[in-house]
Amino acid sequence: MGRGVGVLLLFVVTIGIILVVPRTSGALAESDFFRVEEIRLEGHRYLDQEEVERMLGVGPASSVWDDLDVLSSRLRRHALVEDAQLRRRLPGTLVVQVDERTPVALLATPALVPVDRDGRVLPIDPAQHRLDLPLLEPYRDPWEEGVELTPRQTRILAREAAHLAEADPGFLAGVSELAVDPRGDVLIRLADPRVTLRYRPPAATARLRQALRVLEDALERDRQRTPGTVDLRYRDQVVVRFPSSNGAR
Repeated sequence: MGRGVGVLLLFVVTIGIILVVPRTSGALAESDFFRVEEIRLEGHRYLDQEEVERMLGVGPASSVWDDLDVLSSRLRRHALVEDAQLRRRLPGTLVVQVDERTPVALLATPALVPVDRDGRVLPIDPAQHRLDLPLLEPYRDPWEEGVELTPRQTRILAREAAHLAEADPGFLAGVSELAVDPRGDVLIRLADPRVTLRYRPPAATARLRQALRVLEDALERDRQRTPGTVDLRYRDQVVVRFPSSNGAR
């Protein structure tokens, strides 16, 4: 009975505090009882706790009644943060809920760096987090060297990688590289077998699965040769091309 009364009393006191905060927030902020003792980070995978605390700028004199909009806006400046919301857990905890930007592919700069669906470089160490993502590559003729992706091409490929991740994660797991040619066609290089799929984005999941079925059938029919390209640019057709004897595809 005593415990129940205590819980009820705490609830009533908390509600009372919340109701009078608009009139007494200044006084509450000065109270040692509401000093920030803990910052609890939720929803994160790549963000570091210490980095979040540093960006918030919460110090020994900070109160849970400080302006949460100001604190969340500081976090939104981080390249990894798409959105951030803070809430109070009285008497001394701030709960930070973050929505991180998702890496969808790797870009050679020349070091490999992760990018999100907009082609934005993300401050994530691929080795530390073991990111198994496809590589965005520039389109090259066999004799071209020093070709680099333009920002526009990077965005096209990053959005296509994100589209594939949402539509068919299993398919994307089998992709090693993506490239885009000057006409806007996307070329996907499969990891196994080493075959290129060519299509005009965005790719429909059913169409990609159809391409894989046709590829499997081609491999079954002729085990001595591996197709070079599976072309999906033609309506209601899947065209399989084999490498020619001189190496052209």
